[in-house]
Amino acid sequence: MFDVLCVGDINQDVITTPLKRYPKKNEQVIIPKFKYYLGGSSAICASALSTLGLRVCFVGSIGNDFYGKSLKEKLKCYKVKAYLKISKKPTDTTFAITFEDGSRSFITSHGANAELNIKDVKMQILKFSKHLHVSGYWHLESLRPKLNILFSRAKKHNISTSLDIGATIEDRDWKQIFPLLRHVDILFLNDYELKLLAGTSSLLKGIKKVLPFVQILALHLGPKGALACTADKRVRLPSYNVKVINPTGAGDTFNAGFLYAYLNKMSLQACLKYALANACLYISKNEQVFPTPSDIASVI
Repeated sequence: MFDVLCVGDINQDVITTPLKRYPKKNEQVIIPKFKYYLGGSSAICASALSTLGLRVCFVGSIGNDFYGKSLKEKLKCYKVKAYLKISKKPTDTTFAITFEDGSRSFITSHGANAELNIKDVKMQILKFSKHLHVSGYWHLESLRPKLNILFSRAKKHNISTSLDIGATIEDRDWKQIFPLLRHVDILFLNDYELKLLAGTSSLLKGIKKVLPFVQILALHLGPKGALACTADKRVRLPSYNVKVINPTGAGDTFNAGFLYAYLNKMSLQACLKYALANACLYISKNEQVFPTPSDIASVI
């Protein structure tokens, strides 16, 4: 039995140390080093959940290449049970440029993630999971049209569900996501993604438009903290005061903290507090180190 089945994207992250500004054209900027981390919204969330002590399964697709083999070993190190499709396409890679103010820019090459399909998510794995979490929506070219079926199967087996779009890609049809939401218990977004999904520049109007489709809307708002809403309750909490060193993956560790608390039947406020603590502890580390329950207990 798995506590959480994570399905979705996995890629190699190549990350810069924080820059003061974006380099000009033809300008060379020297940094101390590049960091090579496990990437992909779903894979990061799975690893963070496992570090919190949950039994986690991950289903994704990698290439038969150096990065793919490296990522497989990293999941093993994080004690995630992984079912990985080996694609003829290369492992997806993301080059992340990070800045001292905590913002980021991404350049991604698509490959194996696009090959993941619904047949790769075996029913015997789904049926023996308590919760289904999907992330990397825009990267899952083959699975995306079938996600409605996958979530429907989960609900038929009384499995709770969550979705994180996983990438902010503006030039897509965000309205196509709404039909999927009727099978989603928890929707994770940042404020910008909410505005793209709802088609409005107003955070409040976005919440009012999206919330009726899901049980819980959880918004990570960067340095402004986070907000969680249900039909009859709204909780907003400030962020912890930490130095941002490693912002890539902050939203995914936020999701992991929230899901950990949710599956342990904590209150909405406790879920949000746990999520913020998990994310803030993660981004304050020099390396990709996911917090443990004892780490979180020391700050909340």
